[in-house]
Amino acid sequence: MQTPRIGAVMVVQNDAETVERSLASFYDGVEVLFVSTDLHRGWSGTPITPDDTTARIRAFDTANKIEIIEGDFCRYPEPMRNDTYQRQTTVDLLVERVPELDWVVQIDADEVFLDFADFKATLSAQPEEVRSVSWRWIQLFNRIEDGRYLVIVNRDGEPLLEQFAVAHRPQFRLQSCRVPILPEHNGKPDPAAQYVAPADMAYGRAVLHYSYAKSAARVKEKLQTWSHADEIDAETFFALWQRSRTDWQSIRDFHPTYPTAWHALKPFSEAELRALHGKQPTTPNLLHRAARKLSRIFMPES
Repeated sequence: MQTPRIGAVMVVQNDAETVERSLASFYDGVEVLFVSTDLHRGWSGTPITPDDTTARIRAFDTANKIEIIEGDFCRYPEPMRNDTYQRQTTVDLLVERVPELDWVVQIDADEVFLDFADFKATLSAQPEEVRSVSWRWIQLFNRIEDGRYLVIVNRDGEPLLEQFAVAHRPQFRLQSCRVPILPEHNGKPDPAAQYVAPADMAYGRAVLHYSYAKSAARVKEKLQTWSHADEIDAETFFALWQRSRTDWQSIRDFHPTYPTAWHALKPFSEAELRALHGKQPTTPNLLHRAARKLSRIFMPES
C-alpha cells in the first residue's frame, strides 16, 4: 500500500486555546500545512481582535512545513459562503504550490485526532474513484468544575460519533464548508465517490472536537462570527451553554438547528475518552441517521 501524499488546510481565528493540541495530533503525518486567517473580521463580518494563534503556530512548526496566509475572507453577506471561500482559497494556494498531492485534509484548530495513523491508512486504502472522506468526531460541549468535559451523548449515554467531512481529492472544488462537489448518480451524490467512516467505529479512531469546550469569551465570539451566525439565536444558545456547566443533567434535545440530533450531555475526563480506544457503541443509534442528513445542511465548524 503506497503512502499517500497529504497536504492539510487549517482555517484559524483566535484559536490559541486549542491550536497546539490540534497540531500535535496530526503534524507529523502530513507533508505540508497551509493555515489561513483573517485578522480583522469573522465570517459574519463581525470585527475581531486577534490573539496569538499565529505566533503559537509558528513556534510549533519545528519542521518548517507550515505556511500562514493572512487575508480578507469576508466577501459575501452570507457567513457560510465566506467560510467556503476561505477554505477554497487556501486549498487553491496549497495545490498550486504543492502539486501532485493525493489528498487535501481539512482540519480545524479545535479538532484532535486520536489516531491519525489509522486515518492516514484509511486514506491509503481508498480507490481512485473515492473523492471525499468523512470521519467521526466526539463533540465536547463544555467543561465543568471538576475538570471533566461535557460530551454530547446518544440515548444510551455513549459519546455520539457524528459525521463530518475531512478530506477530498485536490482537484475537486468545495460545495459548502469542507464538503466537496461530488458527481451525481440518479440525481444524488454518487455513493461510490465518497467514503464515510461507520457510525459504530471504534471510539479510539475518532476525533475529539473541542468545539464549545473553550472559555466563555471564545465561545461567545465564535457564536457571533462563525459560518452559522445567521442560522441560530446566539444569545439563547450561549445562555444554554453557560447553564450546562451546573445544570447539564436537565438539558435534552438541544442542537441549535436540529434539536433531536443532540440528545443529552454526560461528563468524561479526557483520559476516559482516550481510554475508549477499541470500544464500540453497544447498540445502533438512530440519531446517526439524523446526523448524516444534518451534515448536508449544518456542519458545526470552528
